[in-house]
Amino acid sequence: NGVASFSHNYKWGIIDSNGQIILTPQLDYPVFFENGRAEAQQNGKKGILDIRGNWLFPAQADEIEPFDEELLLVKVDDIYKLIKTSACQPMVLSKISGRNLLAGQLYFAYQNGNWGLMRQNGELVINPQFDSWSMSNDNLGLVLKSKKWGIISKAGALILEAEYDDLIDNTNGRVWFNKSAKWGLTDTTGRILSPLQYDSVYAFEGA
Repeated sequence: NGVASFSHNYKWGIIDSNGQIILTPQLDYPVFFENGRAEAQQNGKKGILDIRGNWLFPAQADEIEPFDEELLLVKVDDIYKLIKTSACQPMVLSKISGRNLLAGQLYFAYQNGNWGLMRQNGELVINPQFDSWSMSNDNLGLVLKSKKWGIISKAGALILEAEYDDLIDNTNGRVWFNKSAKWGLTDTTGRILSPLQYDSVYAFEGA
């Protein structure tokens, strides 16, 4: 690559083969470039540098790891982001738990103040529109929009529109939903098992 790392006062910089300093000493460790890019650490935070010493992704990540051939997964303040290695432009997303989040490797993605659903290649499945989300015991996405709840299936389909006042999560593939002080019951596919009719309900117990 025609560049090398050098140290001064316990910090590392980058110099080219002509002795020209490309990056003044500011890194915690030496860097090793591959395809014109390198992971670098500055003051305990990680980022991506190009061979000219420019930060393609700023040194703000706690973790950086390969995701696939085109993407890197970075962790910043407990929020995970995918960045394209070709451009190092982040697509902000939250990793729910583990790599396989919902069936088909779907991720809740954050954009312009709202959450949507994204595939690992960056394709939006559901446009960002929700204020927040959580996961059910059966790995359904419980989404909140304008103080109303809805449900996203494991396949990434909005099976219950965000128009309900409350949800009660169960562990047997059932979710109670509430609207106008009445409760109904749905399953993990969105099939309505019982319409809105009950005054009060409790979570199922046992099998």
